[in-house]
Amino acid sequence: MAVLDRVFFGPFCSLFCTGMSVFGILTLLTLGTLIKNEYAYTGVHFHDGEARATTASGCFTAAAAYFGFLIWAVLSIFYNKRRKKLDDPPAQPAARGLEGAGNSRSRSFPSLAPCP
Repeated sequence: MAVLDRVFFGPFCSLFCTGMSVFGILTLLTLGTLIKNEYAYTGVHFHDGEARATTASGCFTAAAAYFGFLIWAVLSIFYNKRRKKLDDPPAQPAARGLEGAGNSRSRSFPSLAPCP
């Protein structure tokens, strides 16, 4: 499994990359559709239809690349869940020596030797 640890993202990077990929896909698909349909307010003006089609195709190609990274990030999430890297942190061990104090946040102190 050491090879898979090098292939997949870490637990938090996989979550971040998933969010960024979804944002990139939605943005690029929207922009590509607007450019393809000659929406006037995109801020991009074309003098010929070939440049418009090339630009829209570039947006759709980039969205497909983001989709590939999305698949990779989602697989990384499942891998990290399987390896228990993405679950809740383990519970802290109970404090020793102050069990009856009633304070769940109390600390354990070393016992002091009595003074002579």
